[in-house]
Amino acid sequence: MKRKKYHKGNFFKHSYCVFDERSFDEIKDIAHNYVSESGSKYIFLEEGLYRISNHWGRVANCRWKLNSLDKKSQELKLGFALWDNFYPNDEAQNIFYIEYDIATQTYQYKHKLQSNKVHIYRNAAQTAKVLKDIKLIHETSSWAKHLQYDDLEVLKNEIITSLIQTNKTLLEIKRDFL
Repeated sequence: MKRKKYHKGNFFKHSYCVFDERSFDEIKDIAHNYVSESGSKYIFLEEGLYRISNHWGRVANCRWKLNSLDKKSQELKLGFALWDNFYPNDEAQNIFYIEYDIATQTYQYKHKLQSNKVHIYRNAAQTAKVLKDIKLIHETSSWAKHLQYDDLEVLKNEIITSLIQTNKTLLEIKRDFL
C-alpha cells in the first residue's frame, strides 16, 4: 500500500488517524479554520491539525480514534494529530490489525502502516467482529461456561491471543478447550 501524503485539503477523504487528546488551554488563543456540518471544529497547522469534536471513531468515510484516558463518549474533546499520523482507509482492504497488551488487559486496532512487524490483517468489518469477541471475553464469563480450564484469566489471554494471531473464529478456538 502506497503511503499517501495528507494535508488540510485531503485529510478528510478516506483516512485513518489516531489523535492524541490535548488540553483546551493549548488552543485558547487560536482561531478555528473550519467548522463541519456536524459541528466539529478544526485548526490547521503546518505540522498537523487540532480537532474539537464530541464524536470519534467512524467519521463519514474515515476512522479517527482519540487516545484518551476518559472513555466517555458524546463529550467535547480536543485531539491533535500530525499529518504523518494519517493513513489511507479502505473499509474492504485487509489493512487493520489488533494489538493486545496482556499486562494492562487493553486492546486496540491499528493500521498496517503503523507497524513493521508481521500481523494478521483484516478489513474493517472483520476487525470489528474480533474486537466485539474480545470485549465479550473481557466483560463476561458466560462464553467459558462449557470449557475446561484451571484459571479463567489464563484462558482469556490464550483465547484473545488466538483471536488476534489467527483467522479462527471464537467458536473454533473454544472447541480446542472442550
